[in-house]
Amino acid sequence: MSFDSPLPPYNASDPTATFLNSSCLDLLLIELVPLAYRTVHALDAPSSSSSSSSPNPSQPQKMEEDEERDRVFFRLESLGYRVGLGLVERFSKDRPRFTDTLDVIKFLCKDLWMLVFRKQIDNLKTNHRGVYVLTDNSFRPFARMSTVPGGNAVIRAQPFLYFPCGIIRGALASMGINATVQAETTELPGATFQIKSIATNAKEKGSYKDIQIPHSTTQYNNICELAILHGTAQDRMVHNEECKANLKGQSGWRRSTDRDIMSPVHSDFATEKW
Repeated sequence: MSFDSPLPPYNASDPTATFLNSSCLDLLLIELVPLAYRTVHALDAPSSSSSSSSPNPSQPQKMEEDEERDRVFFRLESLGYRVGLGLVERFSKDRPRFTDTLDVIKFLCKDLWMLVFRKQIDNLKTNHRGVYVLTDNSFRPFARMSTVPGGNAVIRAQPFLYFPCGIIRGALASMGINATVQAETTELPGATFQIKSIATNAKEKGSYKDIQIPHSTTQYNNICELAILHGTAQDRMVHNEECKANLKGQSGWRRSTDRDIMSPVHSDFATEKW
């Protein structure tokens, strides 16, 4: 037990403050991914059993790997999104409203990252045109993971970035910034997050109906954002189903967390300091 005063944004005098053992939080974040996979398999089991009990049962097919990863990504990213919303609502209420997007990103790198992972982002780069690259050289959830030679550790670590991506997107949304978040790891325990802000001006983005049916997860996310901003409830539902159906039929689309989708850090990116 430590009697040192808590660091900001903690407030020991806050009667509503609740504290959690840090090791428990680390283990919880690690266990989220296996739990998501078990949940996806459990939800898929009834449909598999019903198809096998039909009069003319076709050979049951195992859930495709891409479909499985898509479901896990949706579940973990949605959980992270809600956590990000709640964290910002709780710990930014006593701060003045941010007027600049870069200030929001710096708050994310300094305060929010310290709150969740107990360290700050090691490097922040931006091209000052709405793209931000955050680098954590020792990502906390990866620090407790062991690897074996030839075990595809980098590939197996990718799902553990889904939840943090949701936290970032939810935190930005709570501060009025619509963005897409992609993540990758090339060498454990490092992780890189790329944030692309989405313009909310209809004249800049146009109508989501003018965009073709997407062939990648990134395009799908962008169209969903446009549907939320400019479409009616019925339009959103119809277009969302069309997008999902088209993505499901594509064999070559890749997840937004794959390395080949991450845009490289070009020379026009500048390193920001705080």
